[in-house]
Amino acid sequence: MTQRASRLMAFIGASAALLGAATAVLFFFQPWRSCPYEDTSVGCAMLPRDAAVMVTALGIAIIGAGMVVVGRLQSRQSRAVRSP
Repeated sequence: MTQRASRLMAFIGASAALLGAATAVLFFFQPWRSCPYEDTSVGCAMLPRDAAVMVTALGIAIIGAGMVVVGRLQSRQSRAVRSP
């Protein structure tokens, strides 16, 4: 893998990890939710589809973090191979 490809992989992974983590946090706090038995949105029960979105976002964040690690390791490995 070339240096450019490994950097691109790390960038895409970081973007996916950031977006996944932000989505998971957003769905955890649910600022749009309101319920008659609680005065804050955090106290309202999470709907099954909201939970599915949050779990999917966490999975994307973990996969993105893995892509960052692999991209950085590939970058270091390609630099080590090139240097005498």
